[in-house]
Amino acid sequence: MSASDGEIVETTGLVSRVTGYSKAELLAMPLSALFCAAGTDDSDKQVGTALSETDGRSYVVLECADGTRTTVEQHSYTVRIGPQTYVCTTLRLPAAEPGSLTLPGKDAFRRLHKAAMESESVADTAQRLLTLGCDYLGADAGALARIDDATYTVEYTSSESTVYEPGQSMPLGETIASEVVTGAVTDPATFVVGEGQHSSLDAHGAYAGAPVTVGEDTYGVIEFTGLATREGAFGQSEREFVDFTAQWLGSKIEQERQSKRLERCEMALETVDEPAHTLETDAVDDLLSHTRGTTASKQRARLFDSVFNQTYQFTALLEPDGTVIETNDATLEFGGFNRADMVGKPFAEAPWWSHSETVRDRVWDALKRAADGESARYETEVRDRQEVGTIDFTVKPVTNEDGCVNMLVVEGRDITKQSRHRDHLQVMQRVMRHHMRNDLTKLRGFTGALYTLPDSEAQSRYFERIEAILDKWTDMTEKTRQIGQVLEEQRHSQATTAVDELVAHATARADEFVAETRIRNDLPDGVTPHLPTVMREAVSELLGNAADATPDSNGQITVTLSQTADDWVGITVADNGFGLPDAEASVLRTGEETPLNHGQGIGLCMVRMIVKQVGGDVSVDVTQGGTEVTLHVPASESLRKRG
Repeated sequence: MSASDGEIVETTGLVSRVTGYSKAELLAMPLSALFCAAGTDDSDKQVGTALSETDGRSYVVLECADGTRTTVEQHSYTVRIGPQTYVCTTLRLPAAEPGSLTLPGKDAFRRLHKAAMESESVADTAQRLLTLGCDYLGADAGALARIDDATYTVEYTSSESTVYEPGQSMPLGETIASEVVTGAVTDPATFVVGEGQHSSLDAHGAYAGAPVTVGEDTYGVIEFTGLATREGAFGQSEREFVDFTAQWLGSKIEQERQSKRLERCEMALETVDEPAHTLETDAVDDLLSHTRGTTASKQRARLFDSVFNQTYQFTALLEPDGTVIETNDATLEFGGFNRADMVGKPFAEAPWWSHSETVRDRVWDALKRAADGESARYETEVRDRQEVGTIDFTVKPVTNEDGCVNMLVVEGRDITKQSRHRDHLQVMQRVMRHHMRNDLTKLRGFTGALYTLPDSEAQSRYFERIEAILDKWTDMTEKTRQIGQVLEEQRHSQATTAVDELVAHATARADEFVAETRIRNDLPDGVTPHLPTVMREAVSELLGNAADATPDSNGQITVTLSQTADDWVGITVADNGFGLPDAEASVLRTGEETPLNHGQGIGLCMVRMIVKQVGGDVSVDVTQGGTEVTLHVPASESLRKRG
């Protein structure tokens, strides 16, 4: 029992027997002189804290008269006797257990934790932990060795090591470490002279080692050797110390490794022109798993997350040789890949470029230029899961402090719709310009002839020709308006319709002009592909052209539905008319025109525009027996079994 000022006022005989102090000696000393809390020198502060935490338990160290120390469990509580308050402290000696953690063990684990948390670099952490381990185990030397391709190489050592030297290398099979990393011995491995001494312990009395794991891979081992004066086997606390040291070092190595990768990613963010719109972390959790341990790392990770994976653009980080380091979710979704399909593989060999060797070669060329420090940017075609599209492709080098390229950033912005829209407008402009030029020439001739014609009948014929040109321009104006409306709807609407319903709606109008319109469904039994609803306009336009090509009563049009590839649908419109002129067929096939090759029907331009905008293509076959136009379109929904 002690007073509130810490002086001992009463004690039992057991305390005297355990400590070696007489009762008179105990009553003459403060409690702080008897206890040394947790092996620290600031016993007054520590004991005061322990006694203030009444109705609680803690472990303190009992300082004996002969200088030895014993760990005891103390329980403090207050007792009030009259006006005076006393603190009663009961002590209990723990039962002795083999391998129980002694004072030096507790202190070593605290120092281990402190050293690991305070050290910044792997080199500093390794030296401090290895030196601490030597002190605790009484070893001559400690080392962290890297194991790579069956070769054992010392990387870091304890201070003043005379056994290990950094850079020292030998075959793994000649070392005890071979048994540690192959699991031939218990984790951690320990050997002592007289109890299964290993052949390489000729010059040492004992060995303790444990594997160091980084991520899921074995990085190497930590070892402590020497211990020539050691008596008996290693205790459980000593084995745990070795194991914990290996775990701390493995974690530190991975943290530093991932931190460097994160810094490279941050350098990439600084490289792009508009990071908020270019690189927008779940996708980089592996990259950041160990750098999230500190507040600063979390902030950096969140910054990277918010930029890298929240964009719809395709972004990847590459090694200078073009190997993929990381890629964002948008890239994977676009190509239908898993991250494992991309990371660690050559970027230029990705399936995106499989449709064209020319395109692939240009990607390789851009990567090589970037590795030499030169950025590259151009438009190129890329294949996703369903179609070939267009992207604005950029490769930029990222340099380190020395100016050397240590990473490449590739970006791809999907401009397929913009590119197709631009191409379609160019075709429209050429068609319109051609008609305007030709028709204006005709109008000048017709109007000039009106002044010279002698009779009204001849003038009437020219007026009819002029009227036909004006009617043609009225139709072209309406068709142009229709095209603009279709493209605008397509931009803002994702509506789809079952292909059989879509074709049935389109053929209803053709029946008014053609003797017979048939629909033949050659799709696999029980499946219903869906197409963008806007395709109805394309089919209607083809049917109208087919009707114009079969003006007599024997005219016949057949619309055939087929599956041309996985999730692709073919809609073929065939007629038995006089055949589509080459100029108009060329517009459908390629969308290209020359001054000598102009499509006469602006509606066919609309057909190609619609089909290309939904990611499809057009093929044309003209024979003496008529014309076949096939629209190849990717289904908006996979071919599904009817329910």
